[in-house]
Amino acid sequence: MTEPYTEGLRAAHQRALFPLAAMAPAALPWTGAASALAVGAYEAVVVGAWWSARKGRPWRVSNAALNVLALVYVAWFFLETRALHQGLVRTASNLLLFTAAAKLVSMKSRREENTALLLCFFLALDSASTSTHVLSLFYLLILAVLGFATLARLAVLSDFDATPPGGLLRKLPTPAISAASVAAMGLVAVPLFMAFPRLQSPFAVAPIPKQAVDGSFFTSDRVDLESFSSTKQSDRILLRVRTPEGQLPDTLRLREATFNRYSRGHWIREGMVASRLPAGVEGRVELAERYSTAAGARRPRASLSVETSSFTPGFLFVPYGTVAVSAPGSAVSIATDATLTYSGPPGDRRYSVEYRPQIEGSGPGRTSVPLHDVPPEVATLARRVAAGARTPAEIAARLVAFLDHGYTYRLDVPEAVGDPVVDFLTRTRAGHCEYFASALALMLRSQGIPARLATGSLGGEIGPLSSEILVRGDNLHAWVEASLDGQKFGVFDPTPAEGRPRVVTVSLWRKITQLGNEMEFFYDRNILGFSTLEQVALVESAREILGRADRARRLALEGVAAGRNGIAALAAMVLGALLALILLRRRKRLTPAVRAYLRLRRLHERRIAPLPRSAASGAVIRGFAGAGRAAGVAARKIVETYRAEAFGGVSPGPEGARELRRLLRELAR
Repeated sequence: MTEPYTEGLRAAHQRALFPLAAMAPAALPWTGAASALAVGAYEAVVVGAWWSARKGRPWRVSNAALNVLALVYVAWFFLETRALHQGLVRTASNLLLFTAAAKLVSMKSRREENTALLLCFFLALDSASTSTHVLSLFYLLILAVLGFATLARLAVLSDFDATPPGGLLRKLPTPAISAASVAAMGLVAVPLFMAFPRLQSPFAVAPIPKQAVDGSFFTSDRVDLESFSSTKQSDRILLRVRTPEGQLPDTLRLREATFNRYSRGHWIREGMVASRLPAGVEGRVELAERYSTAAGARRPRASLSVETSSFTPGFLFVPYGTVAVSAPGSAVSIATDATLTYSGPPGDRRYSVEYRPQIEGSGPGRTSVPLHDVPPEVATLARRVAAGARTPAEIAARLVAFLDHGYTYRLDVPEAVGDPVVDFLTRTRAGHCEYFASALALMLRSQGIPARLATGSLGGEIGPLSSEILVRGDNLHAWVEASLDGQKFGVFDPTPAEGRPRVVTVSLWRKITQLGNEMEFFYDRNILGFSTLEQVALVESAREILGRADRARRLALEGVAAGRNGIAALAAMVLGALLALILLRRRKRLTPAVRAYLRLRRLHERRIAPLPRSAASGAVIRGFAGAGRAAGVAARKIVETYRAEAFGGVSPGPEGARELRRLLRELAR
């Protein structure tokens, strides 16, 4: 129907569409794809228009007003793309929000309603494609229920040319329709998700401001001082660590990588030659003595297992003293600084580690920051602080004490003026762990002591209902590896005590809330991180199960073949009885008005023209009206009686039923 809506019909269509329109962009502020201010303005327009439609006074914005608003938005769009540089995703989201709001409040016909519905779909797609959190599943479920309910209501409203009966939308059985549709969609979507090829990243990336990072920063060949604070403020679960028989360490320091080149707030790895380790049974690799971080006496071995999320690619987090690693399904390589990497994710994103516990860790290799990377201001300050110290140990102790007493720990570091480390040491005197570690590494190197920056994690939370340790983004940490004797690198952690994460046991309430985080970890690892390798493993497991059940399957088929005639006859009888029962119940449920309307449609198909199943009742009236005025009047009476009974609850009664039969006889002649 392309004719303009009447006032009451437009209000009904707006009321049916607005719940879906309000829900569609709800996730955008949390995904970073749109600002809370933009989504709030959109929601205010939607709620205001819905309230007016509910009162029977639907908003109607003229085309002239829409053109003026569009010209104003064009100016804003130009400013947004040229000056603000918010990124393509956010700019497109704002454009969608503006267009959808404008179309919703100016809806005048079925064609414009279809456009508004399409814009709501694009907003929902925007929300879903930029979200990686487990709550996006609940968002999609709610959106699916609202979507099917909206489509059912709009389909019913298409039968009306004027204001529908009061309470029509509340009487429609949309919950049952939505539940059945969502269940059917799930049955189709889950197998398709398991079977479709994996994408490298199935989600759009929202704009990343200067102080924000995405999950790829958690492990990288490059570290930026001014971005690390955002990572430290993340509560995303990165690792889940298990120890045998619940033996929990007082501290859990896991070494990830080292960095030996510095330039104006950026650390990189250079000259780290990697070699592949030969794997034994179940992917077990032994570290050679020159690579092992175990030093001194041969302490008894301990072990732990690590399960990673989809946000920790590339490097393995291992404790100091590691002597062996087992990572089935992955090729493990080791660099000259004993950093462990793998060419592909472990088969199930799990690996186990054997290590020798040490009081103080030691890092192998001889890579160090070159002297020419140290800013002159840092070298001058280090000479002044270490003046009078005679040994490397005394120099290190003085520098650590200097940072411990004159500087404070904070995550919200102001933007640096010049070199970030120089600014930290001379002006702000406040920063997070990476500032402290960077400053100490450069100051030690300026005094002739080989040093480098080390990154990894420290501490964690004991998980709910188990003794697992959950390592989050705020457990990521940086420290220094320095060689005081010129032979081995020891660990120095200059970060103040309040900035060092610890292994903590959370409160009962925190354990309850952690259940949601467990869901998040499962979602990250098994849905977001469901890779092609895991698809192959799943197919192999299914093939193995089917192979084991092959004999039982053959026996079952033989039994079915032996009794196929009797079973087929019994099945036919059961199906026939069910079909007869359904037809009887359906005929019993049909009221006189509904039966008359269905007969009217069949008459239309025989006498005038075939009708698609989706044709509205108004099309039936127009078809009979084309055959003559009297036929059109009779058809309208039948349709209006049907509408009043089906949607308004007004029964025609015995007299009305006789009138319907009379009208049908006239049309049949």
